Amino acid sequence: MTMLAARVRPASFRHCECTHQRLGSLAFHKRRLSSFVVAIFACCATLGNSHLRAEPRKALQDFVDEKLAKSYMDSWKKKDWQTTSKCTNNLPAATASMIHTTCGARPEPMDRCVCIVAKAHSCHVGCTKKVNVKPACPAACSSKTCKWGAASNGGVALSDGGEGTCYKYCSKVIGPVRYCGVGGVYQAGGHVDCTGCDPSRQSRLSSLSPAQAKKHRWMECMADCYPTPSCTDMCAEGSSDCFEQCVERYKSSVEPFWHVFKRSDTTVPDYKPA
Repeated sequence: MTMLAARVRPASFRHCECTHQRLGSLAFHKRRLSSFVVAIFACCATLGNSHLRAEPRKALQDFVDEKLAKSYMDSWKKKDWQTTSKCTNNLPAATASMIHTTCGARPEPMDRCVCIVAKAHSCHVGCTKKVNVKPACPAACSSKTCKWGAASNGGVALSDGGEGTCYKYCSKVIGPVRYCGVGGVYQAGGHVDCTGCDPSRQSRLSSLSPAQAKKHRWMECMADCYPTPSCTDMCAEGSSDCFEQCVERYKSSVEPFWHVFKRSDTTVPDYKPA
């Protein structure tokens, strides 16, 4: 029970407490049993309604946090930490705190450490939010709206001979439909992540412990965010297996950040998109 709830308690709560006290008394008569049942029902209803009211608020806050985290990650994704100027501009408190902890109290704005941590932590914020959301299989991944992409630019066939589901990424809407593939246009703005539809991927993840699966998904996300250019950009005109190979190659480069940022704050309510 929150402090607010403790100060402003509905009558049903007071009824609950009084009824409970009377229940422990020898003077409690059978004729009051019905009123006791009603009081208990009122208590449960009050608690239930409070819980239902809290759920939409939490869902809304989670949605806002997720969108801010993605926006923050995307703002840094195409920046090269080696050439970015003024790495300390427009940093949320969570990232500024990590820079202070990792690079010292007063680092130079263009300090190598500052730029590395700023970009890596922005990726960590977005990737952490992403892996905390259970992989889904959106309806947009079906052959009704997503078609087989061209193999020459990373396109991938749908399951069931092209009549089933995309297991990779469906591009933004191009004409009347989306197209299935990996990298480049398939993962540009407005795309749909269909990796949650792949039964073999889910089988691989299910063989891992929850902690291992979370780290595995986090490294995949980080490997496509921290390097510049990203794996998505590098594989824009590559083969269908280019993206997976690229992510695998960069996993060892991003894994150290898992330990560095393990206890860092990943909420960025003070981030203001440009």
